[in-house]
Amino acid sequence: MKILICGGGDVGESIARYLSTENISVSIIDTSPELVQRLNDTLDVTAFAGHAAHPATLELAGAAAADLLVAATSSDEVNLVACHIARHLFKTPVCIARVNDPSYLGDGKQGLFNEGGFAVDDVIFPAREIAQAFLLRLKAPGAQLMIPLSGDRIRLYGVLCAADCPLVGTPLRQLAELFPDIKASIGAIRRGEHIIIPSGEDMLMEGDEAYFAVASEHAARAMATLGHQEILHQRFIILGGGDTGFLLAGMIHKDFPGARVTLIESSRTRAEFLAQRLPFATIIHGDGLEPTILMEAAIDAGGTFIATTPDDENNVLASLLAKRMGAERAIPLIEKTNYNPLVTNSGIDAVVNPRTIISSKILQFIRTGSIRAVHALTSGSAEVFEGEVQAASPLAQNPIRDLHLSGNVRVAAFLRQGNVILARPNTEGEEGDIAIVFAARKHAKTAQKLFGIEREDAP
Repeated sequence: MKILICGGGDVGESIARYLSTENISVSIIDTSPELVQRLNDTLDVTAFAGHAAHPATLELAGAAAADLLVAATSSDEVNLVACHIARHLFKTPVCIARVNDPSYLGDGKQGLFNEGGFAVDDVIFPAREIAQAFLLRLKAPGAQLMIPLSGDRIRLYGVLCAADCPLVGTPLRQLAELFPDIKASIGAIRRGEHIIIPSGEDMLMEGDEAYFAVASEHAARAMATLGHQEILHQRFIILGGGDTGFLLAGMIHKDFPGARVTLIESSRTRAEFLAQRLPFATIIHGDGLEPTILMEAAIDAGGTFIATTPDDENNVLASLLAKRMGAERAIPLIEKTNYNPLVTNSGIDAVVNPRTIISSKILQFIRTGSIRAVHALTSGSAEVFEGEVQAASPLAQNPIRDLHLSGNVRVAAFLRQGNVILARPNTEGEEGDIAIVFAARKHAKTAQKLFGIEREDAP
């Protein structure tokens, strides 16, 4: 597979770094010769200096041979034009554009991306994706991560195992006997900097992050079993009134009826805009790192603090300060993965990482066959596949024990005619089932092959 990335900045480089470790040919276009040189020196990619919306540059970078183009420069206009040229001049089959300006999206703008508009197969609006990721975490108190799967019939959770977690030290094979009425399967464990795709003999340890698939109606009981009670809050304080904070405030207002929303914004002009557009929210103009501002936001009354500014350091420090002053939960936006060890034991409850979110979006176009969705975990060291079992799929022909899967791939569950079936060694999938499979990233292709191939012309 060949992928062309336009823009070697944070988003483009993150995608390239993620993909270049696999058997994927990755090319990058960027206007900075210095950045191009660094990318060529540090990653297994081919980087070119040039303008991504110029036909000559796209041709030089191999747009005609690319299976997928990801336009992720800092310019929305360049991204849209690059996709359009790649499709119409070079017949690139799949084109994805990052768009930061919400004026390109929303009501009345759909025609921009319909037939006759820009040749874009999917638009990634980072602020919306990040706001939705925050919202999902707000709906799952106690969880580091929550993603609905299969129309929310199954949920993917990530939780931290504290010292008082009832399952610490218990072999996973015993969980079905201890909790027969809970349809949940632990598919991945992050221990320090290592990812484990567990067998039945593995057990959880204090400090682990456990990722599990669970029937949605059993989610609260599964969380309680892991030592986390789900108590939904009705007070939310958002630091940062940019696009992410603005969208999140609206989402909270819609999905948490009666909730109190306070938004702290350092720009007076932006704060005035927010006050006009968000009449249901309390807008405070000030610095979220100032204790007096947090007290004005009534942080001492509890609730959830959410830091959405573009500055990792400010988000972390403000979250720690908020917790110290009385916030019950604190969830910062953190882009740099080197903050993970610091955050894990700091009292911060969960983190939203935009690179992981964007990578998950891109993976849906790379993991082909009958894969419906792919979700990157733990900064991309593991993936969760959601896909339909085909007639020729190994999952439909053999009990799981006969698949001889390595310790790096685990089938967690099947959704069959609306019913969740936990995967046991003697379980067989059936054609039409939706299967949930965990895999270490280096073994993603092994997991993908379990589903069978839906179409031969997939990129």
